Amino acid sequence: MANGIKGITVEIGGDTTKLSKVLVGKNAMSGFLAIMNAASSDISKLSDAINNCDGTALRMAETMKDNLEGQVTILKSKVKFVSELFMKSQKEHSIQMVSFYLNRNRK
Repeated sequence: MANGIKGITVEIGGDTTKLSKVLVGKNAMSGFLAIMNAASSDISKLSDAINNCDGTALRMAETMKDNLEGQVTILKSKVKFVSELFMKSQKEHSIQMVSFYLNRNRK
């Protein structure tokens, strides 16, 4: 891929930095260039680390939920789910109630 990028920059007469900025954006450019300039063995190590991170991500998620803030987040999610179910099941009545309330307050 790095050779392809270099070939493109030669064809359009630009440099790798400008092309990288167009491809991935200003914020991701430095990381993208680091990957493009890395050796293939480094890319293989990075790829293996990403592919084998499932256990780590799961442990991090469990740690984030194992405190008051995490529990409140879970509770808010469940309350939102129940309220959406209620709104779907009572959609027609909800519309009528809101319309009645809005019309009543216009007078």
